[in-house]
Amino acid sequence: MVKCYRKVTKSSRTCGNKAGIKEKEVCMMRLQWKSRLFVLLAAGVLACGMAGYSVKAAETSGGTGTETTTPGDSETTEKIDISGDNFSISFVEDKEYTYTGSAITPEVEVVETITPDSGDETQTPGTNNGRTGDTSDTTKTWVKDVNYTLTYDNNINAGTAEKPATVTITPKDTEKYTGEVTLTFVINPKDITDLQMEGKDKVYRGSPINADVNMYYNDLKLERGKDYRVKDYVNNENVGTASATVKGIGNYTGERTMTFEISAKNIYDLPYTPNLSDKTYTYTGKTLTPKVEFTFTVTGKQNAVLGKRILTEGTDYTISYVDNKKVGVANVMVIGKGNFTGSRIMSFKIRPQETKLKKLVKGKKQIKAKWAEKEKQVTGYVVMCSTKKDFSSNVKKVKVKKGTKKYTFKNLKSKKKYFVRVRTYKKAAGMTYYSEWSNVLKIKTR
Repeated sequence: MVKCYRKVTKSSRTCGNKAGIKEKEVCMMRLQWKSRLFVLLAAGVLACGMAGYSVKAAETSGGTGTETTTPGDSETTEKIDISGDNFSISFVEDKEYTYTGSAITPEVEVVETITPDSGDETQTPGTNNGRTGDTSDTTKTWVKDVNYTLTYDNNINAGTAEKPATVTITPKDTEKYTGEVTLTFVINPKDITDLQMEGKDKVYRGSPINADVNMYYNDLKLERGKDYRVKDYVNNENVGTASATVKGIGNYTGERTMTFEISAKNIYDLPYTPNLSDKTYTYTGKTLTPKVEFTFTVTGKQNAVLGKRILTEGTDYTISYVDNKKVGVANVMVIGKGNFTGSRIMSFKIRPQETKLKKLVKGKKQIKAKWAEKEKQVTGYVVMCSTKKDFSSNVKKVKVKKGTKKYTFKNLKSKKKYFVRVRTYKKAAGMTYYSEWSNVLKIKTR
């Protein structure tokens, strides 16, 4: 409720009244109509939010005075909403941003437009911030963290239509201002064409290979399946240059082609049969070419065993032989081919042909043995007799030169059964190679 007060400077002054009536009584009667005007005027001023303004009463012929209006106890000042038309809130830079992995905090400009009757306590009627006579609008630029605060949300990852990046502006002076304004801004995915990419070379494994691809954004290592995926492999099974398409997802976008090398498997690492070093073959007069089988284990992801296969000569490897005809040591070289590389050198032995024991002739305390002669790759013969069938004891053994076809054992026991056998031998490169033993014949001495 608005009250009007009359302030009198001197209580003894008159208002031109010859009877000398006190001024207070006379003025109250004469200014009754003016009091009503003051009440209406004061109420209007307060309704416009002009609290604290003074209103001067019209002077009478007998004196002067003023009336002052003040807000009542029940008066509430209306707060200014910053989302209203008298505020301009926008980004300092009108642009889109790109994902960096860190929070993006664009700056905001807040400008308030102040009208002469806006209720700014620093402004009086007929002035513009102290400029007398100027009643035009003025603007005030707010200061961050002094007049307002900023709250960011979803401002790290690339935004979506459903979840854009936002910044909310809130006034600090909540006694005078209310409301808040939220602005949205765009964070675009980072193009992977600008990133560092590492492709790891692989070794042939017999099945399609999905390459290991590492991508880095500055010092940040991207996560496969979350930040990118690899698809559309080409030539990713056999030895050579393979390729694949890397596609950015989530906070990343774009596509690029990566290549990686599939190198050959070293054949030296593969198991093989037979072990030729343990094998001895018999001289035939022809080249000897024993076969070797290499076994390759086919694997998949995480080295899971998918199966085994035998390598194919001519496709997976070549094999060559040296000194593989005469008695002695033959060498074998296997060289990887196609999906295989490396080499392995092996060797095997070639022994002379065995002979045949033809006949035994008994004599007095002696036995004559006759055998078939071998002319090629033979240095001589070894003839053996024993009273044991397995030649484990009571053995007599003798070497005879090539060209000899018989030999007589003497000084044997009378009327004793003996077993006889013979074999050839060949000396080559400082080594002596023996044939298999011949058949065994038995006879009893006289």
